[in-house]
Amino acid sequence: MLDASNLNPISNVLVGVHTDLSDSSFAKIPFERISKTNQDGFFTVKGLSDNIFHLYALGDKNRDFRFDQHGEPIAFYDSIIRPWTEPCQKNDTIWKDSVTVDTVLVRNITCFKPDDIVLRYFTEDFGRQYLSKKERPTRNKIELSFGYKSEVLPSLKLLNSTVTDWYLLEKNTTNDTLVYWISDTAVSSMDTIKVQINYLKTDSLNRLNPTVDTLKLVPKGFHPKLVAENKKKKDQDTATVTPVSHLDVKCDIQKTMDIFSIPRIRCETPVKVVKGIPWKLYVKKDTVWVNAPFTIQKDSLHLRDYFLVAKWEFGGEYRFEIDSGMVADIYGQTNDKYSQVFKIREEEDYSRLTVTLRGIEGSSFVELLDKTDHVLRRTKVENGQADFQYLMPGSYYLRAIEDRNNNFLWDTGDYAKRRQPENVYYDPRVMTLRANWDVGEDWNVLATPTLKQKPKELQPKNSNK
Repeated sequence: MLDASNLNPISNVLVGVHTDLSDSSFAKIPFERISKTNQDGFFTVKGLSDNIFHLYALGDKNRDFRFDQHGEPIAFYDSIIRPWTEPCQKNDTIWKDSVTVDTVLVRNITCFKPDDIVLRYFTEDFGRQYLSKKERPTRNKIELSFGYKSEVLPSLKLLNSTVTDWYLLEKNTTNDTLVYWISDTAVSSMDTIKVQINYLKTDSLNRLNPTVDTLKLVPKGFHPKLVAENKKKKDQDTATVTPVSHLDVKCDIQKTMDIFSIPRIRCETPVKVVKGIPWKLYVKKDTVWVNAPFTIQKDSLHLRDYFLVAKWEFGGEYRFEIDSGMVADIYGQTNDKYSQVFKIREEEDYSRLTVTLRGIEGSSFVELLDKTDHVLRRTKVENGQADFQYLMPGSYYLRAIEDRNNNFLWDTGDYAKRRQPENVYYDPRVMTLRANWDVGEDWNVLATPTLKQKPKELQPKNSNK
């Protein structure tokens, strides 16, 4: 049995059969015969009668031998199985010593079939929606986290103030991590904020129901006695000069950048206004800095982020600047001056890998992996090819995903819909690239059996496969 998403072997998982071939048997009836996978994911279900079966695997959290919790990981075999036996032969070797073979004996034995079933283990796209974290890390920020993604955002209402328009919301794509930037200083100055939150919560029957909670939020580390002492000390020390606070602006520009780089500009707090054109990009021509074309694009999701987009020149030397006092946040702070010189890599520094893919019908994409099975790059297969341009020299691995719904993501399965997870394939070869190489490879994803596809370097260390 293999993890459907990465073909890693799954150990110590329950495998069982049903002679009741109805789809509901998996959820309502305990397994008739069971086994467990070993450390390499292999299993044997013994003592089966001459009958037909459905085969399942189950991460049985409540130990009742049935799939009755949506959060339990599972696997199911699409076809009906009828076990059989057949005569076969096995070689036994007799050794004279530790290195010398004396005799090879051939014995007739009975083989139990089938012995080549591969189950793909997955967890359905399900989670319980609930408020898992509420925090006010600073006076001007509230962070809420939920147990699962949501299509509906919660609503917040102040209970100890009549202010209505008092925050800016920063969210992630799945609406389960929310940051509320408190824009009204009268609210942020309050030691305790009382908030009514309305949201959808999963009940015991896995249904989403409207829920109302009341939250009391104080700044992290807040202690009334300590605040009073600090205020008293500040009042007594009239000679203390408060330093000017600037809006912290960071840019992830490195001294050497790739030709496809799109640097991110991140402000510490949400921006209220950008005065004029504070951004400037120069390219060095001979010994003179001249203006270079570029655009600044605001991130559609994150309130504080911008992108520097330009058509870079190979080997070009650039300087990016942000003028001081031109970017102001919602609290009136303005930015300090920023300047960074950087260089784009030479074209000869890169390699290119073009993969001609066979064995997958319909849409698919290919992922470029490092030796830790981490995704470095992902590209769609177009006209039968996956083209990875501008790669640094090194060793890479390939994983292909049969993207049935063409959403450029691996999607898990759904037992109720009898839908298996999207197929995942590994190229057993390592791709070694050198600078200034242009490499083309053919890959038939079906040429190597599934159990032998994943390179040993990428397999879990506890696997003996």
